[in-house]
Amino acid sequence: MLLKFDSIDVFKFTEFKYLYWGSFFLNLGIRMTSTMLAWWIYKITHDPLYIGFIAMAEVIPAIGFAIFAGHLVDIKEKTKILKNCCKGFIFLYPCFLALILLFYHQKIYFDWAIWITLILVFISGFIRAFSGPTLQSLITYIIPKQLLPKAVSWHKGQFFSSMVFGHILIGFLIYFIDYYGALIVICCFIFLGATFLFKISPKEVNPTSNTKNMFQNIKEGIQFVFKTKEIFGVLSLDLWAVLFGGVVGILPVYASEVLKCSPIGFGWLNAATDLGAITYIFGSTLFPMSKNQGRKMLVAVGIYGLMIVIFGLSKNFMLSFIVLYFSGIADGISIITRSSIVQLFTPKEMQGRVLSVNSIFVNSSNEIGQFESGLAAKTMGVVPSVVFGGCMTMAIVLYISIKNKKIRNLSY
Repeated sequence: MLLKFDSIDVFKFTEFKYLYWGSFFLNLGIRMTSTMLAWWIYKITHDPLYIGFIAMAEVIPAIGFAIFAGHLVDIKEKTKILKNCCKGFIFLYPCFLALILLFYHQKIYFDWAIWITLILVFISGFIRAFSGPTLQSLITYIIPKQLLPKAVSWHKGQFFSSMVFGHILIGFLIYFIDYYGALIVICCFIFLGATFLFKISPKEVNPTSNTKNMFQNIKEGIQFVFKTKEIFGVLSLDLWAVLFGGVVGILPVYASEVLKCSPIGFGWLNAATDLGAITYIFGSTLFPMSKNQGRKMLVAVGIYGLMIVIFGLSKNFMLSFIVLYFSGIADGISIITRSSIVQLFTPKEMQGRVLSVNSIFVNSSNEIGQFESGLAAKTMGVVPSVVFGGCMTMAIVLYISIKNKKIRNLSY
């Protein structure tokens, strides 16, 4: 396999640099917030189910408004939608700061803190329903089609870079300057990300997009996803594998009760999977996967499930970190394959709608998976719930490998 030194060609496009760094700092702030809230909520409730409630508060608007958001992204000028989302985030995050300050200095009842947190997370999920497909669809307007796989790898790389730094950084910030100091830093990152994204110039709107009504547009987007077996297959695999195999939702409980970690150790555990993913994603820009992507993706997701089983049985911090790191590498293979297929197989005029359906699958697997993890931990116990999820992921991969030839023989 040849080393690809031209992988940085995408950074010759100034607006891709704005998109890259704007997305990085915005995602960094969002990831730091979600990690901090999961730790904070568990520490004040000592109940893993509340971590699941936080996830559901975000996923309900993210899924509920995703299709409508995709419709708007396809018919409206995209940078205008993006700038409105940035304004929403800039307004929202000082509200999180005010909540933390009230809880600590005015001693309000924690029931109020939880309810206000759920409301703010719900609003964040609503904004992300629009910002997600907008950011992704802008890539096709900035980068030529022949460079799209590289752009997708770099874009996903910044996403996981922000997650890695976010997880690690928030642990140190909570430990050294407490929650409200951490939120001040988060607000600065959100503002910096918005500053970069505001520099992206307006993009042309497809002249035929406004000739159809909303329901017709939405119907076309959904039908395209379900008829395109390559897209539907990889989305389904990701949905079921992460739904059962995701452990992010249970990490606050696992770190506190099983591994006895401080906030810093919790931050490193959170970062392990993302660190593995970014290792592969940036590696793929130099050593791109050239053939048999479908078969390699199935093997990778199977390895992901196995790593989760080992993590569930581990009581050693270093072993837990290592297996989460390798699960992230496997997850990175799946993510790049899925994202490249969605971008390559989708016409430009349908990007918003198809990417919104993609976000439904992704949010369903991640956030509903987090709720499932919290519920399973409460009913089955922490360790059995993690082992069960990993075994289910491997079983799903085996079933899809046997039943779905399109995925097994996928190559691009």
